[in-house]
Amino acid sequence: MKRHTPEDVKREINEEVAREVLKKKYLSFTINQLGINEDLVGKKTSICCALVITNLEDKKIDYNIDGSGKGLVDALFNALTAGLVGDCHSLANLCLEEFSVNVDEADLRKLRRTGRGTDAHVVTSLRINNGNGKLIPFESRNQSMITSSVDVVRKTIEFFVNSERAVLRLKDLIEDAEKRNRSDLCERYTIMLSSLIYNTSYEKSLKEG
Repeated sequence: MKRHTPEDVKREINEEVAREVLKKKYLSFTINQLGINEDLVGKKTSICCALVITNLEDKKIDYNIDGSGKGLVDALFNALTAGLVGDCHSLANLCLEEFSVNVDEADLRKLRRTGRGTDAHVVTSLRINNGNGKLIPFESRNQSMITSSVDVVRKTIEFFVNSERAVLRLKDLIEDAEKRNRSDLCERYTIMLSSLIYNTSYEKSLKEG
């Protein structure tokens, strides 16, 4: 089992902060109808998919996403950031620092006792450079390498989009608390904002928000 790192804990804390701030407006991402075209000679991967974004108020937005890159993860990451960066400026700061796909060795050993072990789970891991020199880890576990890779990219984009939206919401909450002379709320919201700013730079978003 993968050891829980301080970076994992920090990411989980910030996800909870975003959920608390956004409440029913927290966005969930789903990727389906994925098409993949591999140019084996040209070493280029093209993808197209349907991205469905919903919140707890049952509001839904559909995107048709397509793009290309050097492999599935690169192509999907490029396509999603290009499709959403107009609404979420901090996505432009992100850079993939580390990428790995590993078999779950404990699962493999267990499955070898009754079969070939080819149905063992794999774990796809990403470490994202947020533009501030911080590396934020994400991972997904599945029996399909494709599903695992798609899901870890989905988790990454969902995390940063909600983080930015929470930052903008906290900006409004702080301004409102200051107008009402609620120093207690102002302090609380400022602490939450400081935690989220760890994720990436929101300078452009704050200026335009």
